[in-house]
Amino acid sequence: MSETDYSDENDFDIVLPPEEATAAHHVTAENLQEDVPVKHTIVLEKKEKVKKKIFELKEKTSRKKRRESETWKRNKAVIAREKRNLSKEKTSDLKDQLKFVKEEYRWYYEEIFAKSEEPDKKKRRTN
Repeated sequence: MSETDYSDENDFDIVLPPEEATAAHHVTAENLQEDVPVKHTIVLEKKEKVKKKIFELKEKTSRKKRRESETWKRNKAVIAREKRNLSKEKTSDLKDQLKFVKEEYRWYYEEIFAKSEEPDKKKRRTN
């Protein structure tokens, strides 16, 4: 065996003989291969758990719907009624806002409506 002098190299660089370098590379490659599948399996397990939870919830609601159909219908009607009331409130609020805008800019609206209601003189003339 011959000794090689590594004094030329920087202090920051680690230089290994070729035999040790391949062994170090082999060990790191094995470690990387072992780490990768573990991460993937964890991710897949989490996704499966989430899917199962969603499916179980759907199944429970459908069971309730079959068992207590009357209460289910009543609750559904209450929800629909509330939605209608909210939409009516929104439209009434919008109407109030429109009235306010019309009052503020009445002169502008009067000009627009006056122009649109004027008959075209060219079309009315008949010879």
